[in-house]
Amino acid sequence: MNIKAISNCDLCNSNLLSAVYQPLQSRYSTEVYLCEECGLVQSQKNSIPNEAIKTTSADADWGNVRHGKGLRFEVLRNKFDLDKLACGRVLDIGSNRGDFVNWAISMNRVSKVVAVEPDNTLMSDYVADIVLYNAKLENVNFENDKFDFIYCCQTLEHADSAFEMLKKLRGLLKTNGKALIDIPNIDIIKKDETIEEFFIDKHSFHFDESTILKYFSRLGLKTYAFHGDQYNLAYLVEACEAQPATLPLNKLVTHEDFAKYQKNLLINRSKLNLLVRSRMEPVLERQKCAIWGAGRTLDALIKFGSLKIDTRITIVDSYLHDKIKIIDEYQICKPSFLKIVEPQVVFILANSAEDQLAQKAYKMGIRHVIKFSEMLDQI
Repeated sequence: MNIKAISNCDLCNSNLLSAVYQPLQSRYSTEVYLCEECGLVQSQKNSIPNEAIKTTSADADWGNVRHGKGLRFEVLRNKFDLDKLACGRVLDIGSNRGDFVNWAISMNRVSKVVAVEPDNTLMSDYVADIVLYNAKLENVNFENDKFDFIYCCQTLEHADSAFEMLKKLRGLLKTNGKALIDIPNIDIIKKDETIEEFFIDKHSFHFDESTILKYFSRLGLKTYAFHGDQYNLAYLVEACEAQPATLPLNKLVTHEDFAKYQKNLLINRSKLNLLVRSRMEPVLERQKCAIWGAGRTLDALIKFGSLKIDTRITIVDSYLHDKIKIIDEYQICKPSFLKIVEPQVVFILANSAEDQLAQKAYKMGIRHVIKFSEMLDQI
């Protein structure tokens, strides 16, 4: 990885960039910049760590677990009816562990599936019928290949240049072809209850609805369908005529938002010790308990709330059970394990999926479910 200094905005090419934030516990000494012209938020990495560390840290050093695309696949499949879209010639940009491409092959409606993934450690489960490029998108020569459908899930934010990635994506679409682009939503920094660092080291770009639509307009991509919330933005787009360079200057994220975000993050983390002592420990001492969710919220409770993980607690997670360990020799289980241990209480540690996990716990016959958001509100 080469360090490239940010001198101009990737979207509007302005040099009016303001340093607005330094992420907590960044291994790359990252700084975050806001473009005063168009509102795009970019990260500047100032150093390179010696080795990659697999962690579900609540801080900026989170990364290398590579489970986020698996989490998003089922959501996107249902919201956009991928069963109908994934047909003909299909491309996955940032194919990760192969959740989408393996599924696309299994549907038997595709004539060709191409996967682009720079990390060769993730490809052991790819099926044989996939054409695989072990490289970054910008280094792949597709010659004259065009695609009916392009899938780009939680990838654009990692690009060296979001503009160049979207430009290449548009050029790879057939006439009437469509692309599904899914990205994290920077609007989450306005959430008062945040405890997780949004500006993680592996992300170079941080989009809101205004900036991503400016990219689309400038590059000739028209929104065909949309699904979004405070956590993620997903757009089904198709090629259209590019718009003039002059775009509306409305900005959805301000200097004040960054100041408030940093303040809320520190305040909420300072509450976690009291949350553990007053809301979790009394329950853990009296009843058989489980935690559903082994990700960043659990890391925050251990790191900032001094939560002790031991044999009193069963931890389950649909996506992380075979990828990480919270502490040495402590096994994370699949959620189905709850039917065997039959806990009296389950703590739900999740963000956008909190309500869904709670409902699944109730359907398993668990009578007492406690959500992290509710505990934080009580504190």
